[in-house]
Amino acid sequence: MAEQGAPPDEGAAEMHSLPQLSSIEKGNWGRNLHPRLSIIDDIIHEVKYHWKLVIETWSMLHVRALVVGSLAFLVGSISTEIIGGGDPFISGIEGIRTIDGISFFQLILSLALWVWFIVQIWNLFPIMKGHA
Repeated sequence: MAEQGAPPDEGAAEMHSLPQLSSIEKGNWGRNLHPRLSIIDDIIHEVKYHWKLVIETWSMLHVRALVVGSLAFLVGSISTEIIGGGDPFISGIEGIRTIDGISFFQLILSLALWVWFIVQIWNLFPIMKGHA
């Protein structure tokens, strides 16, 4: 509880300084083409709002976590096994034994990046620990 004469809680002041959806101007691009396309205007309006919110509230830690999560996804999903088609009948330990060295390295690297991403998300957003 703040004492009399003490500055107000910074968290409360920060919450009031965040942009509001009503402060972002809504365009009429979709509605001008056809009335049913006004949903495009709503989507663009929401994207502008969330982009402004990200710009004002995210730090470099948030951006770094997003980049590492994206890398974890890309490293884990792009491999020679997928490009070559793979063998859908081989799975488990036998499947791991059949992949080549580069694909195995990608597997381990992707796993490490996912673990790092999850730890960063837990540190940036403590409520995520409870949901995990």
